[in-house]
Amino acid sequence: SYMLPNNLVSKLGLSTVSLAVEGQNMALLFSDDKLRGQDPEFFSTGGVALPQPRLITFSLNIGL
Repeated sequence: SYMLPNNLVSKLGLSTVSLAVEGQNMALLFSDDKLRGQDPEFFSTGGVALPQPRLITFSLNIGL
């Protein structure tokens, strides 16, 4: 996360402004050709599932 400097925020007539970015499942760290693209977490339990999708969340917090 990043908080904008107070001198810039006060020029906008606000008290605080912060930006944040969060990512989940950004990279595949392990891949085995024997699994043929299946998620190793589900494969060992007998289930078949595709890997979890990549998720990126942006947030903007503004204090008036």
